[in-house]
Amino acid sequence: MKLRRCALVAVPMALIFGVLVTTPAFAIDTIDVANTGQILANGAAVTTQVTVTCSPQFPGDNVSVRLTLTQAVKHNQITSADSGLIFGVPCDDQPHILALTLVPSPLAFEKGSAFAQATAGGMVPRFSTNEVIELVK
Repeated sequence: MKLRRCALVAVPMALIFGVLVTTPAFAIDTIDVANTGQILANGAAVTTQVTVTCSPQFPGDNVSVRLTLTQAVKHNQITSADSGLIFGVPCDDQPHILALTLVPSPLAFEKGSAFAQATAGGMVPRFSTNEVIELVK
């Protein structure tokens, strides 16, 4: 009788565990901005990295990526920079690192904190992040 009860529990558990183990793991769509940006030419530009990972929604799927940096500078004025759209980042469950250089307007970037907004998608963003990064010389 004990053997039958164990079998009744063990077989369904093995089937459930087998299904969980053989189910493919899909990446979660993520976009991440590096913690720091490197100031170039006395603030005339900043370089930083964005890492994008996404699962394909259909064969050959890709996303467009955009990064915007905003910083409060002299006398509480705001300066910002936009990478524009970077097209064709593949959605293949692998991380893709983009090195971006952004040029601010109307004022130069300064050493300190900046607000980073990164989005990925097509006509409509599929996923995004808002982060504070440190601009360093």
